[in-house]
Amino acid sequence: MTKQTLGLTLSALLLSLPAKSADLTISVNELRNQQGSLLLALFDNPKAYDNLDEKGAVASLALRPMIGGNTVTLRDLPPGQYVITALHDENRNEQLDTNKRGFPIEGYGYSRNAGALETPKFSEAAFSLTPGNATESIKLIYIK
Repeated sequence: MTKQTLGLTLSALLLSLPAKSADLTISVNELRNQQGSLLLALFDNPKAYDNLDEKGAVASLALRPMIGGNTVTLRDLPPGQYVITALHDENRNEQLDTNKRGFPIEGYGYSRNAGALETPKFSEAAFSLTPGNATESIKLIYIK
């Protein structure tokens, strides 16, 4: 077997190995009521995140809010950098409602509990997901 044939054989073997994936458990805590929906989105692309483009999200979910909080597990994700957004959409209009002064009147949060008063940059809310099991907890922020 030549070096070139051996190299091609090893490359083919490596490509045929299953990619290692991760399971991510997301916990969202401190919902103030069970009204509406809890909307979650998982982003791995800073541009899609900056535009809050749900079509560019790796996953998006709508859950029934639970007073104690919600927990969901996303399985078989590739390793990488991710940001989670959470919105307690109490009136189910699929947007973060604000008052006349521009302050949110619904609960919201981000991974790493970043961005208390403004939307954090991707790098501020991003976490590294490695093969195996991971957990990310988000505490929702209610301004009023």
